[in-house]
Formats: sequence, structure tokens, C-alpha cells
Amino acid sequence: MDENTVAGSRLLDLATPYLARSDRDGLASALRESWSVPCLVLLLDQSDPVVVATAARCIGLIGHADSLPRLASLLHHADEQVVEAAEEAMWTISFRAGTPLEHQALWRIAEAIRAGVTENTAALLKPLIRANRQFAEAFHQRGQAYYLDGAFAQALRDADRTISINPYHFAAHALRANCLVALHREKEALEAYRRVLQIHPRFYGARDAIHTLQRHLAGSAG
Repeated sequence: MDENTVAGSRLLDLATPYLARSDRDGLASALRESWSVPCLVLLLDQSDPVVVATAARCIGLIGHADSLPRLASLLHHADEQVVEAAEEAMWTISFRAGTPLEHQALWRIAEAIRAGVTENTAALLKPLIRANRQFAEAFHQRGQAYYLDGAFAQALRDADRTISINPYHFAAHALRANCLVALHREKEALEAYRRVLQIHPRFYGARDAIHTLQRHLAGSAG
């Protein structure tokens, strides 16, 4: 076996037990002791999708924003497990951009937003945003809350801010597109959904949204 293949086997031996018991913190600690992000990135070119997916997840645990372009390229991978791992890693890096306390606070707020609870969300996120103006995920989560509350202009503003910090944030691009639809800016929304697919070809709902907008615009033109 060549050196890269051996390295892939070593990573699987290390990471698999942690991943099996969902011990992300334990795996992150183990990775910091014996792996570097550049070494993990080298494994993304392997032919074994299990190795690639595992390396992507590991990059999510110890990597930073400069790893996002390489992870985003995996969203175009032929293997679904690699795409899922890359998506997970990108989310993990986005949430880890702040301090550990900011990360924990944002995670709790995001869980509430996913449950449809948006009351006081903007106020809760304000200290995080004030403390770290480059915390893209804090802007994105506030944008999600604004959107659910029907404040589409504010949501669009936060989506644009998120994208300006992290241009690979596929969910922020989708939020931007959704806001443009809600604001009756259909032509801009169509281009925004196309941008979502340029980043993440499998992003749920984007193709259907494009087809719906195309039919609507064709009907309006007629």
C-alpha cells in the first residue's frame, strides 16, 4: 500500500470507534494530538468514499473557514455518503467559528429555530453578533428567524451578510432565494436558486423551486 492509503487506514482505525458512539469531542481531541488539517485534506483525493467521508468529518471537527472551499467541492462528489459528510463538516465549521461558549449558545438558539420558536431570537443573537462580526452562522440563524417571522427584508439582509463572510454557505444562499421570492423579486430569486445548485447540486428543494419559478415567469411573460 502507498503512504496515502496507509494514512487512510490509520484514520479509519482512529475515527471509527468515536464516530460509532457519536463522541465528537473525543474524536476532536484525538485528532488534535496526531493529525493536522493539511494531512486530512490529502485524504480527500482517495478513491475510497469511506475514507473521504471520514476525513471530511474530521476536518469539520478541527478545521476552520479556510477548509470550506475544499469541503464545498465534495458536495459535487458522486457518492452520497461523501456529500453528506461534507455538508455536515461545513455546518460544524460554521457553528465552531465562535468561542466554545458562543458555539453552545448558538446551537441552543438554532435548535429552537428548527422547532419554530423564534420569539426573542434577534435579541438573543445580538450579543453574539456584536462580539464577533465575522460569525457568519449567527447572522444566518437570525436571518432564519426573521424569515419565519415574515420579516423578509431583514432576513435578506442577514443572508447577504452571511454570504459576504462565507460565500460557500449554501443554506444562506437558499435563504436569500426564499426571501427574494417572498419579496416578489422572482427573476433574482431564480438566479439565487441556481447559485445554490452551483454550490450544492443536491440541495433539497432547489430544483423544484427553479422549475416553479420558471413556470411562473413564463406564464407572466405570456
